[in-house]
Amino acid sequence: MSKDEKDIVWLGDALSVLQEFPKSVRIDLGSDLRRLQIGEMPKDFKPMKTVG
Repeated sequence: MSKDEKDIVWLGDALSVLQEFPKSVRIDLGSDLRRLQIGEMPKDFKPMKTVG
């Protein structure tokens, strides 16, 4: 991992829950998480105009 990459920190049972997802979903999520780690946007990113 380069110095600019971000670590993934799993909270609670998030990792074990993710591991129960179908393989195709895990692959897509893993690809998007990797993109986020290196400072890129996920493939299907959609901006949120408002929150709350």
